[in-house]
Amino acid sequence: MIPLATAPEAAGGTERTWSCFVITPIGNEHAPKGSPEREAYEHSLQIFEEVVLPACSRYGVTPVRSDGIAEAGEITDQICRRVLQDDLVIADVGGGNPNVMYELGLRHATGKPVIHIGEHGRLPFDISPIRTIQFQASRGGLVDARKKLEAALDTVLRGAFEPLTPARILRGLRVGLAPESSIGEQETEDEDSPGLVERLAAVEDQMDAMAEDLSGALDAMQRITDAGQELLPSLWQPGSPSSAQQAILHRFAHSIAAPAGDLKACAQQFADKMVSLDDAVRAAVAFQHSFPTEEGSATGSDGPESLLAQLTGLSASVQEGVEAITLMEAMFKAFASLSRSLRPPSREIAAALKIFRESASCFAEWERLAMPQA
Repeated sequence: MIPLATAPEAAGGTERTWSCFVITPIGNEHAPKGSPEREAYEHSLQIFEEVVLPACSRYGVTPVRSDGIAEAGEITDQICRRVLQDDLVIADVGGGNPNVMYELGLRHATGKPVIHIGEHGRLPFDISPIRTIQFQASRGGLVDARKKLEAALDTVLRGAFEPLTPARILRGLRVGLAPESSIGEQETEDEDSPGLVERLAAVEDQMDAMAEDLSGALDAMQRITDAGQELLPSLWQPGSPSSAQQAILHRFAHSIAAPAGDLKACAQQFADKMVSLDDAVRAAVAFQHSFPTEEGSATGSDGPESLLAQLTGLSASVQEGVEAITLMEAMFKAFASLSRSLRPPSREIAAALKIFRESASCFAEWERLAMPQA
């Protein structure tokens, strides 16, 4: 028997109770058997009962769907409140249901924890850069999805969650619009929020993992390059019929499918870690500007100054890498027009390179922020 895990304790040593809302296509329980609405209901209920419910139960969390809200009242109001206020949201994005996507957009803006799950092959392209627990709708696939969801819950319940892009943008706008105040007038920090030292320690722990992500991405690109060098030179041989060219492109597409998926996975993992790094660097910059040192004074080899010096010093070399990534990104976008068999891997490769390119843009921004204020 699998031992029951527990959610992290709240302040004071008491076990915290997490509220959890599940965003999912509901369908229609009372629709005729075999109708799309009834099938949608049966499918979503199966995922809830075989994946979400047992995974959450392992941590003493009770997940609630919209059709499981017991309180009386307007259902739309209740759904919006739970989407915005619950501690955790699990979203089944398979099929790109419009209601699901609308509710998911609301949740993303809050910056609170959200876990995506979805059936493989039915994920909406718009949110493909966001890590999603993908699964096959088979008995073994649902068991695997449950285990992955348990691991994701363990991570979230221990506080290792970073806001997604919409929340970070909104947070930046709020900071930009907020009136300036002196240090003594600033609001008290959330007691549970990490301080600068904790953020820097977390960054140190992640640096090796980020290096592994980059190493994995380079390995995937090398496999893609090797496949191209082996197959593509014979593509444009004089007199080569279109059928032979098509066969070569099919072989090339098959050869790069696996490394393309690996590349995208490494890119997303790297980007996820960059969120923490970006927050730490910005906090370090704010600290440095709040307590400027006199010119020529010793700052030591540790602390925020050391981190800033190391990271901003990489800006020029990173920019060179971005230029190369941009060219490769354009090349694989062009590859997608050669054959439909090349479109899926080419899209994955181009998406991965875009993720790396956008992550790399942080270095130039850090260099700008670290410049001495006038």
